[in-house]
Amino acid sequence: MCPDLFSFGPFFLTHIGDIGERWAHHQFGHPDHRMIPAYVYHTYNITHSLIIFAVLAFVAWKLWGRDAWPIGAWGLHILCDIPTHSTRFFPTPYLWPFHTPFINGLPWARPTFMIANYSLILLTYLILFLISHA
Repeated sequence: MCPDLFSFGPFFLTHIGDIGERWAHHQFGHPDHRMIPAYVYHTYNITHSLIIFAVLAFVAWKLWGRDAWPIGAWGLHILCDIPTHSTRFFPTPYLWPFHTPFINGLPWARPTFMIANYSLILLTYLILFLISHA
């Protein structure tokens, strides 16, 4: 979640009233692109780049060795975002700062995707529970 928190978190915190107003009026779709400040796009590029991730993961590995393994979640986040973001709203710039051929993926917010996603998460926890209590 950190890539999204770092890029969208400050914006959400400073616009909580506007977001609450949209939700109160059942406006759950994508906001107007002009509403989103440039810094959100810049931080999104940085936090969703496999290039940046690889450099910082290498530095972390050199500094902390095997103890740096949790940083792999960042890379996994980017890899999951590539096929689950459409080109219409925040496509994943996985090769930033280089040219990225965006993939028009299946947005994760679609009901069928959400059902499959949460079902697989639930199944994973169920399996882990059964294994730990076997």
